Amino acid sequence: MIFRIRSQRKFDEKKVKKNEECTLDGSVDRKGEPAVRERTGSWFAAILILVNQGLATLAFFGVGVNLVLFLTRVMGQDNAEAANSVSKWTGTVYLFSLLGAFLSDSYWGRYKTCAIFQAIFVVRKFEEKKVKKNEECTLDGSVDRKGEPAVRERTGSWFAAILILVNQGLATLAFFGVGVNLVLFLTRVMGQDNAEAANSVSKWTGTVYLFSLLGAFLSDSYWGRYKTCAIFQAIFVVGLISLSLTSYIFLVKPEGCGDESTPCGKHSSFAMAMFNISIYLIALGNGGYQPNIATFGADQFDEDHPNEGHGKVSFFSYFYLALNLGSLFSNTILGYFEDKGMWALGFWASAGSAIVALILFLVGTPRYRHFVPSGNPLSRFCQVVVAAIRKWKRKFDEKKVKKNEECTLDGSVDRKGEPAVRERTGSWFAAILILVNQGLATLAFFGVGVNLVLFLTRVMGQDNAEAANSVSKWTGTVYLFSLLGAFLSDSYWGRYKTCAIFQAIFVVGLISLSLTSYIFLVKPEGCGDESTPCGKHSSFAMAMFNISIYLIALGNGGYQPNIATFGADQFDEDHPNEGHGKVSFFSYFYLALNLGSLFSNTILGYFEDKGMWALGFWASAGSAIVALILFLVGTPRYRHFAPSGNPLSRFCQVVVAAIRKWKVAIPSDGDELYEHGGKENLNGGSRNILHTKGFKFLDRAAVITSKEISMENGDIKSPWYLCTVTQVEEVKCILRLLPIWLCTILYSVVFTQMASLFVEQGAAMKTNISTFHIPPASMSSFDILSVAAFIFIYRRVLDPLVARFKKSDSSRGFTELQRMGVGLVIAILAMIVAGTVEHFRLKYKDNDCTNCEGSSTLSIFWQVPQYVLIGASEVFMYVGQLEFFNGQAPDGLKSFGSALCMTSISLGNYVSSLLVTIVMKISSSDRMPGWIPGNLNKGHLDNFYFLLAILTSADFVVYLLVANWYKYIKFEGRTEKLEGCQHRSNETTKLSLCGADLKATLLDYKARCQEQELNQEGVDFTRTDATQREDINPKLLGKVTLEE
Repeated sequence: MIFRIRSQRKFDEKKVKKNEECTLDGSVDRKGEPAVRERTGSWFAAILILVNQGLATLAFFGVGVNLVLFLTRVMGQDNAEAANSVSKWTGTVYLFSLLGAFLSDSYWGRYKTCAIFQAIFVVRKFEEKKVKKNEECTLDGSVDRKGEPAVRERTGSWFAAILILVNQGLATLAFFGVGVNLVLFLTRVMGQDNAEAANSVSKWTGTVYLFSLLGAFLSDSYWGRYKTCAIFQAIFVVGLISLSLTSYIFLVKPEGCGDESTPCGKHSSFAMAMFNISIYLIALGNGGYQPNIATFGADQFDEDHPNEGHGKVSFFSYFYLALNLGSLFSNTILGYFEDKGMWALGFWASAGSAIVALILFLVGTPRYRHFVPSGNPLSRFCQVVVAAIRKWKRKFDEKKVKKNEECTLDGSVDRKGEPAVRERTGSWFAAILILVNQGLATLAFFGVGVNLVLFLTRVMGQDNAEAANSVSKWTGTVYLFSLLGAFLSDSYWGRYKTCAIFQAIFVVGLISLSLTSYIFLVKPEGCGDESTPCGKHSSFAMAMFNISIYLIALGNGGYQPNIATFGADQFDEDHPNEGHGKVSFFSYFYLALNLGSLFSNTILGYFEDKGMWALGFWASAGSAIVALILFLVGTPRYRHFAPSGNPLSRFCQVVVAAIRKWKVAIPSDGDELYEHGGKENLNGGSRNILHTKGFKFLDRAAVITSKEISMENGDIKSPWYLCTVTQVEEVKCILRLLPIWLCTILYSVVFTQMASLFVEQGAAMKTNISTFHIPPASMSSFDILSVAAFIFIYRRVLDPLVARFKKSDSSRGFTELQRMGVGLVIAILAMIVAGTVEHFRLKYKDNDCTNCEGSSTLSIFWQVPQYVLIGASEVFMYVGQLEFFNGQAPDGLKSFGSALCMTSISLGNYVSSLLVTIVMKISSSDRMPGWIPGNLNKGHLDNFYFLLAILTSADFVVYLLVANWYKYIKFEGRTEKLEGCQHRSNETTKLSLCGADLKATLLDYKARCQEQELNQEGVDFTRTDATQREDINPKLLGKVTLEE
């Protein structure tokens, strides 16, 4: 009688050469071989990603930072309309992140996804290469661009992470170059009133983050984080370029309009359409890019490696710092120019930043680590629901792994699909590339988004309320697209492919926006500043504008949820050093995002505020292009995780299987439930999840009955009849995350006010120091500086201090849930402070003003405390969210976890838009001007801020109850660490590391592991009859086939 181990998937092993340590988290290099620690990932890759992110952020915020001013000055919108328009556009940006995350997690992987979304390009196939001698592979399963295990020294780590951080900073700069002044753009250029502009900005911003679902879907499902980030950054660049052209040619007309004193004229339908297309292209690009770039940066660190593990922990802090630095530049320099009516200049600067971010992202392509997309999560959810009666086992092809190389232990692979070698993939090299990519993409995105409300008012002719509403819708759409990105990433494309594709869409959107603004919108020449609104625009111009900004929203939305996860994929969390690096990565990721938005809010914002919209948009496009290039550069170093398939099908399978077995008794011992053999399941090497209590009805889907065991071969029926414990726990995990996620939406409502009503409030205050004018959108620089400061204060002071006073042995201070709660409290204080400042602004108002910008004698610097408090709350809330959702999401839904963060922002923008609409409808009854009228001196904006403080306080109480109820996910341990990626083969035993399963015959396994699982189960090895099979633990049925 022969006992034969049947593999779940075939895996070609290659010989791994001697004396190299691989990552422990399963990551692989670009060839698909185990990631060698010293040659992949770590800070080299992370720095490239950081630079890429910075440049992309610069490009985005070069458009977005003063978009609200552009809308008021050039587009003729009032304050509310401009703020609304900016919110819509921003929302669209982040909505596209869903597409990026979906493609990355599902099909492409994070590297491929990031690359495609940063630029439109043909992804060339990489030939597999043998892993050279003396290289250590990653242990997290990441792979390089060729699908081989990521070699630690040649992929990932801080080199790639820094590129991603810079990319994030530049992309943030580009995004906030549009978004930070979008409410002013809507009022001054687009002619919207204050309430309408605020509503528009909220909708746009919500759309931006909504697109993050698209980016996360594409990244996790199909493209992977790299490809998703690249594609959405490309869309982001196209959107910024389109916005720049539209503003320059059509919206900022007559020349010199769009500043405080000179609103722009009415615009043609074409100009309005082009404007909306551009800002929602930006929303798509930034939305699809954002959830992927942070993950992609984290992917560059092997969390199973001691050094890279620490780097991964640090990355997210630096990522958020890069994001804030990018927005700081947008809020100051770009915001200044846009506030002066130079909208086209600000948008072109954002486009340039996005182009540079895309280029930097692509530069790191050879160094990035990737995780193969885990397939469409929707299909997996459906598979989970309807469980199969027959037992089935899926063989995987075994590939030889070269000797003495240490591979990642987390199941990551390189670009060739082979186990990631630690030294040649992932870690900080790949993570840094992702961080730079994120910074540049953020620069590019906010180069459009930060001043989008101004662009809508000054160039597109919307009033303040309409512009604010448009921006809110666009922003919400951006983040809504993050669901699409996450779905595609987790289900089909993988994070790399998803990031690349959505970054490419992002670049296309930025270029389209720049061209549209230059040719059609910013007309007559010189319009779009504070004093010279632009004329009416044709229907074609308006259509091109809308197409451009929503391409940007798609690209950024689909890219964002995947790039963060793809960055995290570069770290092997099972490796001591890389595990710490993975935790750090999210902080650095958010830092890169803020650095990108800093440039957008300052430099690009200044030019856009001066009416140089086309210049700002082109700068954003350039930043996005550079970010995409940097992302692609790290391709050989990235580690990947295979997409785990459609989660919806798995979800449905669990529900259907549980319903079919509603009469079946649930075992008291969770070990009696069915699970695949080994510590990794069939979904791309994802870890098995341990059984937890709660939602007991779903446990019936994993109950195995005698009818479901075939006596001939031991196969299990389809998953519509019988599901694994891991599939059931996936559904439980999502159900547990949803209440936490819902509680973060109101925080995002508070956060979105910074891009709309804060800007309009600042525009009505004293903005001059002697003869120097301070753009209102530039005040968000204090938010970015606050983020940068609090990231270091938290990591170096607060967290160690809290950890010292905790009774547990944990080296960590606050948990992620505690951090998010602190963020809510600080947000409440920020709204109270903002309302108090508005109360005193009204006390010193000028009642006889006609153009009431700067009509109060209260200095704009009184806004500093509310910006600082918002920045502090971001460090606790959004960085905590990134770490929490990334860590608590199942392995096949990592980008979806990041997309949840983006979607929270998306819905926050939409809720903000809805609140503004409801408040204006109620408060403007009986012929009253309302709380947020076009002339804020006649309104009561302070009441609106206090209302938000009350709503957030109620949300905090609910959050405390939900957080106390939440149960953390528990994964089954990885394959034990061995020195080197060894291969031993004979008739009875095969041992393969670098992310592969440990396989042996039962006889050999029993001899070597007598105290382990088989001995505990009491299996009689001398019997082969059907009765004996019934005695075997159901878990073993997925492992072993008994043959005569």
